Amino acid sequence: MLDISAIDFVMGVLRSFFGYFIDILLRLPGVVIAVSVHGFAQALIATAFGDKGPKKAKKLTLDPITHTDPIGFLSLLLFRFGWAYPVSVNTRDKKYPMLMRFLAIFAGPLSNLLLAFIGCLMLIPLSIPQVIAFFNSHTALVWTYGVINTTIQSFCIINANMAIFNMIPLPPLDGFRLLSVFIPRHAYKNLMRYESHFSLGFMIILLVDYYFFGYIGDAFLKITSFILNDCFASLINFIFF
Repeated sequence: MLDISAIDFVMGVLRSFFGYFIDILLRLPGVVIAVSVHGFAQALIATAFGDKGPKKAKKLTLDPITHTDPIGFLSLLLFRFGWAYPVSVNTRDKKYPMLMRFLAIFAGPLSNLLLAFIGCLMLIPLSIPQVIAFFNSHTALVWTYGVINTTIQSFCIINANMAIFNMIPLPPLDGFRLLSVFIPRHAYKNLMRYESHFSLGFMIILLVDYYFFGYIGDAFLKITSFILNDCFASLINFIFF
């Protein structure tokens, strides 16, 4: 005789795995765009200040491969927070070196916040009753609506998370690089000597928290929810409604 309970268990696992795979697939566009625009924005601002390094390093592009840090990309795809490959900023012989460095680094997280806001704008048509009624008119359209809506929402969350996460002052994040603007140069260089140790320790903490505690994830959820549902939603209502 067939063990029905065992079959149900296996089918449940398969459905869960398939659902998780679809979720990852729907996150992919948001991850690719978030990483590409983040790196491009930093390269663009550095170039605007006269730094020729990003152009020589072929960072002045929206090509995601150029800006992808494999671990950061995977983290962004799986956990919805991660980082792009850092754009080197050369402030030597520049008129306003600290301002240049600050704006070039901060341009990355700022671009992700802008993308998250654009994503919120893209959700407006999907909330119109006539649009919802149209998609509800056929089973295939209902599925299409779900895919579009989920993809855009993931896009918003991923970009908001990336902006917030990258402001943490730990390597390899932008927040750590911003320390060079606010602390003495020798102190920053001393910290850079232990960058790999900080990075490894940080990743271990993130993984342990994600699988066993969830404190960091909950904190990000609250901050992201505040940005998307309170700040951006209020701004959109003020502008358009």
